[in-house]
Amino acid sequence: MGIGPNVFHGTALPACILVLRGANGTPADQCGQVLFINAEREVVTGRSQNRLEPQNIEKIVSVFREWMDIPGFSRAVSLQEIADNDFNLNIRRYVDASLPAEPPLDVRAALFGGIPRSEVEAEVAKFHSYGIGLADLFTLKSADYLDFLSGGCEATAARLPGLAAAREEEFIDSCRSWWEEAASRIVELAGSERLLMLRPRLMASFREELLPAELLDRYQLAGAFAAWWSNRHDDLRSLGLRGFPGVIDRWATADGRQSSYLPQNMARERVLDVLGEDLRSRVEKLVVAERQGLVNVYRSWGYRYETSLMDLERQSEAAAARLGARLEELGYT
Repeated sequence: MGIGPNVFHGTALPACILVLRGANGTPADQCGQVLFINAEREVVTGRSQNRLEPQNIEKIVSVFREWMDIPGFSRAVSLQEIADNDFNLNIRRYVDASLPAEPPLDVRAALFGGIPRSEVEAEVAKFHSYGIGLADLFTLKSADYLDFLSGGCEATAARLPGLAAAREEEFIDSCRSWWEEAASRIVELAGSERLLMLRPRLMASFREELLPAELLDRYQLAGAFAAWWSNRHDDLRSLGLRGFPGVIDRWATADGRQSSYLPQNMARERVLDVLGEDLRSRVEKLVVAERQGLVNVYRSWGYRYETSLMDLERQSEAAAARLGARLEELGYT
């Protein structure tokens, strides 16, 4: 597994992690294979040291455990293929993590106007997930080409957040509903060391609850949960050891304040509100970032196709006509 440069102290070189297993510990369906993971794009750039965040680690670990092929991230390669490559173990030879190339410019659209329907259909499923239909984005120009709505690309791009708002709110409501159920499990185990053992079950149910909406993929959801759990680990540990009042005491100490007594029910409500709001806000940030990605995709179509060569010729002819008329008014012929 390659994880990019400047992650470990003492070296700025790209790092590689090898996991070696004996034949007796390898599942039958994985024998004779090597799983290559190219995680160089999972590294978060820091000022002096790059790092892997909990969500990045969660993706890497889950892909390894499930032995999954993900384009641009991981691939199980047979020993025969490695032998055919002279046993070259360069990760990029088997998994290329570079960003996908922008589709070539459609010459017909660039000359005569329109947006190639094939380019739109490659992205439209994500718009549908946010409740945005094709008719919200374009009008039909021909069987193979679409046109921007009246007002142009930028006007429609500005409307996209409003069009997506209902689906986003529905998704966040699902997150809140999940938390209500999860909170009841947390309450049951508060004051018990078993609370920290709840992590796998909570993550699985969180992913299963929110994945069908298709606003975020399984790795984004697992990553959001992993980052939240890691950030709140000390709170959850205090909750497991000392219950809800223990978490209130911990917060007071961290803020340099004297702990003030809260009844059990008020302490429980306060702690659950803080924990739930933290997770919800992380999910909401991801949802907003994904929606902004759709806005950027839509604008990219505008940059490429909103003004065709034919449009430029018409504008040039109109400008020439205005100039000629003005010269004639001034007495120039």
